Amino acid sequence: MATVFGTDGNDFIHLAGDGRTAPIGYTDITFNPGDLIAALSGDDILIGTAAGNRFGGYDGYDILDYSDFAQGVVINEIDGGIRFLDGTLIGTIAASAGIEEFQGTTFNDVLATAGGSAVTLHGNGGNDTLIANSNVELLDGGADNDTVSYTNSTAGVTVDLNLGVQVSGGHAGGDTLVGIENVTGSAFADSLTGDAENNVLAGLDG
Repeated sequence: MATVFGTDGNDFIHLAGDGRTAPIGYTDITFNPGDLIAALSGDDILIGTAAGNRFGGYDGYDILDYSDFAQGVVINEIDGGIRFLDGTLIGTIAASAGIEEFQGTTFNDVLATAGGSAVTLHGNGGNDTLIANSNVELLDGGADNDTVSYTNSTAGVTVDLNLGVQVSGGHAGGDTLVGIENVTGSAFADSLTGDAENNVLAGLDG
């Protein structure tokens, strides 16, 4: 098992993801399942794998990027798991990883934040579900038909898709919504308003 750390500068770490050799800078390093890939200071990009690697960003603005994958993924910062849609575990996010941005694929993805510091979720293409938490978030569904979910909120939310930057209450407070067509509310009293698209608005309990 190996541990790979980025430098104090801006790094780009791209793993082959199946035990093959992948270039980092001028050095070839072989990665195996379970290896920890961690960036230090600086703004870093970690390209996701399906090899069971653990990812950590720590200081700086760090991105975990699965946009090149050929099938959808579930990135769940709450339990730290990264999976295919069939539930197969393909990686994990290290505790207190400090990753500020998650990039999904061009297929259907589920991206969930754990709360804490501000996070950006990019669904990219596909019909994505972006699950918000108590942190301030930019939730960008990208192309196709995308859903923001406030099912984890501890209070009711107000979401008006005509006014994507004006959401409030519960875990919606401070969020910015881009490219979102559908909204799932909380278990509390919500106010959900659609726009000119064919929206699906689900209030749940409350």
